This record gives sequence, C-alpha cells and structure tokens, in this order.
Amino acid sequence: MMALNRIVWRLLMLLAVVLCVTLITFVISHQLPGDPAQLMAGPRAGPEAIEKMRAALGLDQPLHAQYARYLHDLLQGDFGASIVTQRPVLRELAAVFPATLELMLTALFISVTLGVILGVAAAVRHGSWFDHFIRAAATFGISVPSFWLGLMLLLIFYGQLGILPGVGRLDDALDPPAAMTGFYTLDAALQGQWAVLRNALEHLLLPALTLALVSFGGMLRIIRASMIEVLSEDYIRTAIASGIPRRTVIFNHALRNALIPFVTVLGLEFAALLFGSVVVETIFMWPGAGSLVLEAIFALDFPMIMCFTVIVSMAYVIINFAVDLLYMAINPQIREIG
Repeated sequence: MMALNRIVWRLLMLLAVVLCVTLITFVISHQLPGDPAQLMAGPRAGPEAIEKMRAALGLDQPLHAQYARYLHDLLQGDFGASIVTQRPVLRELAAVFPATLELMLTALFISVTLGVILGVAAAVRHGSWFDHFIRAAATFGISVPSFWLGLMLLLIFYGQLGILPGVGRLDDALDPPAAMTGFYTLDAALQGQWAVLRNALEHLLLPALTLALVSFGGMLRIIRASMIEVLSEDYIRTAIASGIPRRTVIFNHALRNALIPFVTVLGLEFAALLFGSVVVETIFMWPGAGSLVLEAIFALDFPMIMCFTVIVSMAYVIINFAVDLLYMAINPQIREIG
C-alpha cells in the first residue's frame, strides 16, 4: 500500500512539473523581443496586414487566454502548426528527432562506459595519484562549456589533423540510407552499406564525444563515491579475507551494489543530454531537434518551442518515473519507507 501511495504521489508531482514547465516556457517565449506576426507578414507589410496576421495567429488575445487555448489543444493532441512553415510542429520534430536520439544514445553509451570504468578504477585506487587525476578530469568535464569543448575538438581533429569530418551527418557525396529507424548508422548496417556506415560513424564521433565528455564527470563522481562506500563494508572485507579473488569481489559484489544510486542519475542525465544537444547540434550543424528548436527561437516560432519543451518534459517525466520504479524494485527499503 505504501508503494502504491508513493507511485501515485510521484505521478502527481511529475505531472505538476510538466504543467509548470509549459507555463514558464510559454510566458518566457512570448516575452522574447520581436513580433512573429511582423516576421510572417514580411518586411513590406503595413500595420493593417500585420494586425490581421496577429489575429490569425491568436496573438491579439491576452496571454492567459492564449495559454488556456494552448492547453486545450494540447490535451487533444494538437501541438499546433509552425508559424514559419505552417506545417504541424509535431511532424517536423518527428522527422528530425531520430538524428538527435542517435546522437544522445551514442553520447550516453560513451558517458556511462567512461564513468563506470574510470569511477571503479579510481575507487579501487582511492587516494593514489590516479584517483586525483581522475577526479580532476571529472571536475574539468563538469566545468567546461560544451560549446568550447566542441569547438576545440573541431579545431584539433578536423581543422588541424584532418582525420575526422567536421559537420553534418554524412558527406555530401554519399546518399543517406533508406529510412528504417532514422539512425544512419543502424540503417546503413541493416542494409549492408558499409561505406555509409563508416562515414556516418565518423560524423557521429565528435558531437557524441562532446556531449559525453561534458556529462561523464557527474556519473564518475557518483560511481566513485558509491564504490568507496561499498568497499568499506564489512561483508566486502570478509569476502576478500576469505580468499575470494579481489576482481571477483569488486565486480560481482561491490559494483552491483554501487550501481543502485547510479540508476537514479540516468533520468537526469537524459534531460541534460537533450538540452545539451541544442548547443552541440548547432556547432556541428547536426540536423536534429536541437538545431531546429534554436532556429525556432530566433524566428519566434512559439508552437515549435512549446512542442519541443513538452516533449522534453514528458520524456524527462516518463524516464524518471521508470527509474523510480526500478529503484523501488531493486531497493526494498524504499518500498517499506513508502
């Protein structure tokens, strides 16, 4: 019963988060300088034409009335049409979102792999020069801006060394693989287009590495701190003293328990990667949802901005709810506390 109450409470809290995010984003986006009606009407449009355009877009109504109408349409699954293209914003985002998802999943894989491996290695060598070096690397990853890191990687690997492509998802000379999943790497592999696969991986490496290096520091710190705590437990010391190989104790016992708090970070990391993709996609001219929403901000395309915000918020809510359920499943004490 306690677990059920906890689940219901978490659902209500997460839905309230989505509502607050949409409200804040709606108000802020409508306070941006500029007039979307004037942009849509064109530079030669007169005041009358601009007012007609403003009325057609619903921008002549009070802000609370616009928000109420937006929520009404949202509950019916209508995210609205782009002010710029006049096409449904959900369809436009769906067309480019696989590119963002491919970038995010690759970055998450790199980040988790680096965080776990280096975090465990630092914890096992707690207090050594290696531990201090890894902690400094984690601090650097957390502190460095993603745009600066992306530009540095571009300058080194594309500008100076010339060993990796700079921008885009694929060379202009190559045709994209037939869309099956929207992931160029996966689609090319499924269709046996090995040259396209190699080129897509080369284009993917730098932006994914930029996102991963910025985010892995937090994961590393959590794994390291959790491993140090678990390794100091009596049952770990007893296992080592009883003759069980140290590697077996570390990976079969200590790491398994140390990963429990790490699970809760993944939901937050997903949201961070999705927002971070806006900057990274712009730097590497990656044609994903991040670069699309940045263009929408400059064009004052309110429906596109709101659609992206709602999708990110819902993804954040769903993933964190799933992580919370998983955490309750693997940690019975949470269920008992309720």
